[in-house]
Amino acid sequence: MNIKRIQTLIEALKVLPDSKFDFKMLVTEYDHKNQCGTVCCAAGHLPAIDSENWEWILRDPESDVWSINYKNFKNAKDTTTASQLAEYFDIPVRDALRVFLRRDAYFIGMHHDITRQHVIAALDSLIYNHNKYTHEG
Repeated sequence: MNIKRIQTLIEALKVLPDSKFDFKMLVTEYDHKNQCGTVCCAAGHLPAIDSENWEWILRDPESDVWSINYKNFKNAKDTTTASQLAEYFDIPVRDALRVFLRRDAYFIGMHHDITRQHVIAALDSLIYNHNKYTHEG
């Protein structure tokens, strides 16, 4: 687990204005200055936080839908966003899905209520459990 990268994201999320985090929408705006309008998850802010490793890419020019791309991604078999996040943060794909894309919340219809604080808590939990279980016998 790359704890430093996770902690960097946590710190960025703590100061992110509420208006820049909306789990209900995909990226719908891009001002060409490392800022998105609204994003569906915390990972959508990675290009602004770590532009050396992440970039925004236009997925659908007609609807102006943007996505993120991990520039140094090595897994050619699975190019999903979850796999890219898993590799970048050195976490299992299931954790990337749970924390960043909240697949569980989509299944139960609660994804509209997710806040930055929920994501920060989930990231803190990843670090806590990693430290707890890698330092115990």
